Amino acid sequence: MFEVCIDKMKKYIPLCISLLLSSASILAQTDSIPPVLVCRDTFTIDIIFDNLECRSTASLHQLVLDVSDNSGAVQLGLRRQCMGSGFPPDTTAVFTSDDVGVKTVEIWARDSAENYSSCTSNIVLNGGYGGCDPLNWAFQFQNQEDFGIMNVQAQILAYNCQGDTVRMTGPYGPGTNPNYWSYHIDGILAYRGYIAPEAGYTIEIVPFRNDNPLNGVTTYDLALISKHILGLEPLNSPYKMLAADVNQDGKITTFDVLLLRKLILGLIPNLPQGKAWRFMPRSFMFPNPADPFASPVPDRIISPNTNWPPNNFYEFRGIKIGDVNNSAIPD
Repeated sequence: MFEVCIDKMKKYIPLCISLLLSSASILAQTDSIPPVLVCRDTFTIDIIFDNLECRSTASLHQLVLDVSDNSGAVQLGLRRQCMGSGFPPDTTAVFTSDDVGVKTVEIWARDSAENYSSCTSNIVLNGGYGGCDPLNWAFQFQNQEDFGIMNVQAQILAYNCQGDTVRMTGPYGPGTNPNYWSYHIDGILAYRGYIAPEAGYTIEIVPFRNDNPLNGVTTYDLALISKHILGLEPLNSPYKMLAADVNQDGKITTFDVLLLRKLILGLIPNLPQGKAWRFMPRSFMFPNPADPFASPVPDRIISPNTNWPPNNFYEFRGIKIGDVNNSAIPD
């Protein structure tokens, strides 16, 4: 009799387990109440020199005042604002000497039913301790022979996910505002500022130099470009071909020769678009060096907001428009 009862119970065990799992699933689905999360409005940190680095961290236990949920189990995550989307995987945020000022972090809470809540805290970062001052930006501009190009300016655009935008166009050379462009030696232009680059900002740098369009342009360049067009002596470098594209329409034609001739004769004061040089990221590799016009050539460096630590050194290659034998004086 006892064995019969056990056999009958075995028939219902899978059903009971199934009902229990279904109940748990239904309960999880019906839980739509997000966790209650309370964060500090502000928290102050000193950037200090430690272990050969100038950095400090903010952690969840410093920033979360209270968290609770009806399910009892809550997971927390932390990240710097505009450094990603969705639930953050980290529990700390790192700051360096470039971050002196006020920076915002996001704190997220998630319960077992995938309900979310979030809040923000402003981190006040004090610097200048143990030599932990903000770093300079540096931009390097070199021609195809790796000589530094002087007198270059750069336009900087910085923007983040909150719609904050910073635009800067700096002059070059010493004697300017020390909080902006500070020096320009051997093709390296240094910028000192406290706005960007910083975590959460996408940075776009567009260099330009538009003075002295006749620099390096002679009748010899006209002859070289003409030979290239006729197929008698093709230009053997993608940089030379880009220099020969005087009107920058993506091809080398007799119209480019005509424009250079007018420039040499003084019939026109500037090249098309007012540009004397064109720049590209030094790291750019031509997909087809024999035809540099086959794909777009970037004229800027874009550093995405997810870069951490933020880059503060940018290298560009400069090409003097119209100068196909690279005789332009870069300073």
